[in-house]
Amino acid sequence: MDPFVVNLNEPKSSRYLKATIEVEVHGEERVALVEQKKRAIRADLLRYLSGLTVDDTTGEEKKLKIRDELIARVEKQTGADTLAGLYLTEFVIQ
Repeated sequence: MDPFVVNLNEPKSSRYLKATIEVEVHGEERVALVEQKKRAIRADLLRYLSGLTVDDTTGEEKKLKIRDELIARVEKQTGADTLAGLYLTEFVIQ
C-alpha cells in the first residue's frame, strides 16, 4: 500500500504519523479482492490511524495492538482469513 501520512489526535500540537503497511494475502483470488477494495480499505485505515494519539503508538505492545486493529479492519472489508500477514514497515511520528 502507499504510505499513510495522518495528523494524530493531539489537540494541543500538530503531530504526524507516517506509516507504511504491507499486506500478505492468501491466494490470487484474495489478492484481486484486496485490490478491488483498496479505496475502502485505505479510507478505513486512515480514519483509524488519525484517531491515534502519540501515547497510543509508543512501545511494542501498542504497535502489536495497532497491527491487530489494522488486520481486523482489512478483513472487515474483504472477509475473514484474507491476510496471511500485515507488516508495519515504516512507522514515524513527527
